[in-house]
Amino acid sequence: MRTLRRLAATATVLASFLAPLVATGTAQAAAATVNAVRLNGYEAALLGDINRTRAAHGMRGLVVVPGATDVARRWSWHLAGVQALSHNPSLVTNLEHAGSSAWMMISENVGTASATSPGALFTAYMNSAPHRADILDPGARYVGVGVVQRGAAAWNTLDFTDAYSSAYGTTRVPAQGMTLDAVAVTTTRTLASFESRYDERAGTNAATGVTASLARFTGPTTADDRVYATFVRHTSTGHGDLMMRDAWSLASARSITVKALVSDPARRSVAVEVILGHSYGSSVSLGTMSVRQVASSYTFALPAAARAYMDTLTFRVQSSTLGASGGSVALSVYNVNVNV
Repeated sequence: MRTLRRLAATATVLASFLAPLVATGTAQAAAATVNAVRLNGYEAALLGDINRTRAAHGMRGLVVVPGATDVARRWSWHLAGVQALSHNPSLVTNLEHAGSSAWMMISENVGTASATSPGALFTAYMNSAPHRADILDPGARYVGVGVVQRGAAAWNTLDFTDAYSSAYGTTRVPAQGMTLDAVAVTTTRTLASFESRYDERAGTNAATGVTASLARFTGPTTADDRVYATFVRHTSTGHGDLMMRDAWSLASARSITVKALVSDPARRSVAVEVILGHSYGSSVSLGTMSVRQVASSYTFALPAAARAYMDTLTFRVQSSTLGASGGSVALSVYNVNVNV
């Protein structure tokens, strides 16, 4: 018999800003890769608290998996966008299409707390009987965890299930970089070189009349490796993004250098806007690179407004550009270097 535990939305509001909460002994949060899933520091701290608590109750730990994590992250983006807690009405369908079609149990926790206090959020979950029951459910085997920061608040979704197929593949929704685990870039260095087969910080996005493929990777090879995506125009409006998310603090940086290439039916140079900013909040357009059919490097000065903590680097192709390029463009980025 399949069991879907759905909590009433009114029961999921974790008023971490309205009532004092006792924090757990969570270690300093840091981004980590667990079971081939790259988690931001907040996500990693929550997963650690969950599995330590399950172990203390004589239970096996939950395995974080790419499919359920993609589902959880997408819903956390929604929660942060509307700034209100609710359950995912398409949870079952989403999980079934993300590797868990053979499920016998599914449950979900959603909550919000300070963006610097994963321990406070975990304590709030454990102080709520239905949320605690989900965390300590002996039938749960897999979990997806997503945390998105908007301003001073972190918005979290935990999706639990008992079935998963690795045929789903790797994650498709990059973890958001959070101020909790920001790393100061103080020396000239490479932010990304894509010399391995997959970089979980990379992803794609599309708006309105443009569709985007998943981010795909070459390598590892002896040649220069890359991340690439294809954008297709359907209407005269919209745009497609190839993006990276990480916790960068660029106060000491002066410029960014990008090596890129395009392939399009018209064999023309393609205008690609480079944007650095926050997933929520201010963004700074660094400029537009006229990307050619041969791999070339483009350097952009970082204005003062772009030298704070930033979590998203976006390469954007507008629908109008796609129209001039025969309706589709394959954009490749080989490496991203920051210059101090």
